[in-house]
Amino acid sequence: MGPPVPILPEAKKLAKNRLIHVFVSAGKRDTYKRPEMGSLSAKYADIIILTSEDPRTEPIEKINKDILGGVKDNRFLIVDGTEIKTDTQNVKHAKYIYVIPDRKKAVTFAIDLAQKGDVVLMTGKGHEKSMNYGKGEEAWDENETAVAALQNRKLL
Repeated sequence: MGPPVPILPEAKKLAKNRLIHVFVSAGKRDTYKRPEMGSLSAKYADIIILTSEDPRTEPIEKINKDILGGVKDNRFLIVDGTEIKTDTQNVKHAKYIYVIPDRKKAVTFAIDLAQKGDVVLMTGKGHEKSMNYGKGEEAWDENETAVAALQNRKLL
Protein backbone atom coordinates (compact mmCIF):
# COMPACT_ATOMS: atom_id res chain seq x y z
CA MET A 1 0.00 0.00 0.00
CA GLY A 2 1.29 3.46 -0.90
CA PRO A 3 1.09 6.72 1.02
CA PRO A 4 -2.33 8.16 1.86
CA VAL A 5 -4.03 10.11 -0.93
CA PRO A 6 -5.12 13.65 0.01
CA ILE A 7 -8.91 13.77 -0.30
CA LEU A 8 -9.41 17.37 -1.49
CA PRO A 9 -7.36 17.18 -4.73
CA GLU A 10 -8.91 13.80 -5.52
CA ALA A 11 -12.44 15.12 -4.93
CA LYS A 12 -11.63 18.13 -7.14
CA LYS A 13 -10.58 15.74 -9.94
CA LEU A 14 -13.94 13.97 -9.65
CA ALA A 15 -15.93 17.21 -9.89
CA LYS A 16 -16.96 18.00 -13.42
CA ASN A 17 -18.38 21.26 -12.11
CA ARG A 18 -17.88 22.48 -8.52
CA LEU A 19 -16.44 20.99 -5.34
CA ILE A 20 -18.62 21.80 -2.34
CA HIS A 21 -16.74 21.15 0.92
CA VAL A 22 -18.64 20.88 4.22
CA PHE A 23 -16.28 20.96 7.20
CA VAL A 24 -14.86 22.70 10.25
CA SER A 25 -12.41 21.84 13.00
CA ALA A 26 -13.30 20.17 16.28
CA GLY A 27 -13.33 22.39 19.34
CA LYS A 28 -10.47 22.18 21.85
CA ARG A 29 -8.31 20.29 19.29
CA ASP A 30 -5.45 21.17 16.91
CA THR A 31 -6.12 24.91 16.90
CA TYR A 32 -2.82 25.57 15.10
CA LYS A 33 -4.04 23.54 12.08
CA ARG A 34 -7.17 25.59 11.48
CA PRO A 35 -5.72 28.26 9.16
CA GLU A 36 -4.07 25.53 7.09
CA MET A 37 -7.40 23.70 6.86
CA GLY A 38 -9.00 26.90 5.54
CA SER A 39 -6.18 27.43 3.07
CA LEU A 40 -6.37 23.87 1.71
CA SER A 41 -10.13 23.92 1.40
CA ALA A 42 -9.97 27.27 -0.44
CA LYS A 43 -7.31 25.88 -2.78
CA TYR A 44 -9.58 23.10 -4.03
CA ALA A 45 -13.20 23.90 -3.15
CA ASP A 46 -15.45 26.26 -5.07
CA ILE A 47 -17.91 26.45 -2.19
CA ILE A 48 -17.00 25.99 1.46
CA ILE A 49 -19.67 25.44 4.09
CA LEU A 50 -18.33 25.92 7.61
CA THR A 51 -20.41 24.14 10.20
CA SER A 52 -20.03 22.23 13.50
CA GLU A 53 -17.85 19.27 14.40
CA ASP A 54 -17.78 18.57 18.12
CA PRO A 55 -17.25 22.20 19.18
CA ARG A 56 -17.32 21.10 22.80
CA THR A 57 -17.21 24.28 24.92
CA GLU A 58 -15.31 26.35 22.33
CA PRO A 59 -17.43 28.96 20.51
CA ILE A 60 -18.12 27.94 16.90
CA GLU A 61 -17.50 31.56 15.86
CA LYS A 62 -13.91 31.37 17.15
CA ILE A 63 -13.27 28.08 15.37
CA ASN A 64 -14.60 29.54 12.11
CA LYS A 65 -12.54 32.73 12.53
CA ASP A 66 -9.39 30.61 12.93
CA ILE A 67 -10.20 28.67 9.75
CA LEU A 68 -11.10 31.81 7.79
CA GLY A 69 -7.71 33.25 8.77
CA GLY A 70 -6.14 30.81 6.32
CA VAL A 71 -8.37 31.74 3.37
CA LYS A 72 -6.34 34.24 1.36
CA ASP A 73 -8.26 33.88 -1.93
CA ASN A 74 -10.20 37.15 -2.29
CA ARG A 75 -12.63 35.57 -4.78
CA PHE A 76 -14.44 33.99 -1.81
CA LEU A 77 -17.53 35.80 -0.58
CA ILE A 78 -18.49 34.99 3.01
CA VAL A 79 -22.22 34.52 3.52
CA ASP A 80 -23.85 34.17 6.92
CA GLY A 81 -25.93 31.00 6.74
CA THR A 82 -28.85 32.74 8.37
CA GLU A 83 -28.95 35.28 5.55
CA ILE A 84 -28.57 33.06 2.49
CA LYS A 85 -29.86 34.69 -0.67
CA THR A 86 -30.12 32.61 -3.82
CA ASP A 87 -29.05 35.53 -6.02
CA THR A 88 -25.52 35.37 -4.54
CA GLN A 89 -24.93 32.29 -6.67
CA ASN A 90 -25.09 34.36 -9.87
CA VAL A 91 -21.97 36.46 -9.28
CA LYS A 92 -19.49 35.50 -11.99
CA HIS A 93 -16.16 33.99 -10.95
CA ALA A 94 -17.03 34.19 -7.26
CA LYS A 95 -16.52 31.46 -4.74
CA TYR A 96 -18.53 31.20 -1.56
CA ILE A 97 -18.04 30.41 2.08
CA TYR A 98 -21.33 29.80 3.85
CA VAL A 99 -21.26 29.77 7.65
CA ILE A 100 -24.01 27.44 8.87
CA PRO A 101 -23.32 26.29 12.46
CA ASP A 102 -26.15 23.70 12.47
CA ARG A 103 -24.52 20.70 10.76
CA LYS A 104 -27.83 19.14 9.69
CA LYS A 105 -28.78 22.39 7.95
CA ALA A 106 -25.29 22.67 6.45
CA VAL A 107 -25.36 19.15 4.96
CA THR A 108 -28.89 19.67 3.64
CA PHE A 109 -27.93 23.05 2.17
CA ALA A 110 -24.87 21.55 0.44
CA ILE A 111 -26.96 18.84 -1.19
CA ASP A 112 -29.70 21.30 -2.14
CA LEU A 113 -27.08 23.62 -3.66
CA ALA A 114 -25.42 20.87 -5.71
CA GLN A 115 -25.95 20.79 -9.45
CA LYS A 116 -25.12 18.20 -12.08
CA GLY A 117 -21.36 17.61 -12.09
CA ASP A 118 -20.80 18.89 -8.54
CA VAL A 119 -19.16 16.85 -5.81
CA VAL A 120 -20.26 17.36 -2.20
CA LEU A 121 -17.51 16.39 0.23
CA MET A 122 -18.38 16.27 3.93
CA THR A 123 -15.37 15.81 6.18
CA GLY A 124 -14.94 15.54 9.92
CA LYS A 125 -17.81 13.38 11.16
CA GLY A 126 -18.17 10.48 8.74
CA HIS A 127 -18.93 7.30 10.66
CA GLU A 128 -19.22 9.00 14.08
CA LYS A 129 -22.56 8.58 15.83
CA SER A 130 -22.50 11.58 18.16
CA MET A 131 -21.80 15.31 18.34
CA ASN A 132 -20.43 17.13 21.38
CA TYR A 133 -21.69 20.66 22.01
CA GLY A 134 -20.07 20.89 25.45
CA LYS A 135 -22.86 19.19 27.40
CA GLY A 136 -22.04 15.59 26.59
CA GLU A 137 -22.61 13.53 23.48
CA GLU A 138 -25.76 13.97 21.36
CA ALA A 139 -26.91 11.51 18.71
CA TRP A 140 -25.68 12.34 15.20
CA ASP A 141 -25.68 10.41 11.92
CA GLU A 142 -24.08 12.13 8.93
CA ASN A 143 -25.10 9.40 6.50
CA GLU A 144 -28.73 9.52 7.62
CA THR A 145 -28.77 13.30 7.23
CA ALA A 146 -27.27 13.14 3.73
CA VAL A 147 -29.62 10.36 2.60
CA ALA A 148 -32.64 12.34 3.85
CA ALA A 149 -31.49 15.41 1.91
CA LEU A 150 -30.96 13.31 -1.24
CA GLN A 151 -34.38 11.71 -0.85
CA ASN A 152 -35.94 15.14 -0.38
CA ARG A 153 -34.47 16.16 -3.75
CA LYS A 154 -35.71 12.85 -5.17
CA LEU A 155 -32.13 11.84 -6.05
CA LEU A 156 -32.44 8.50 -4.22
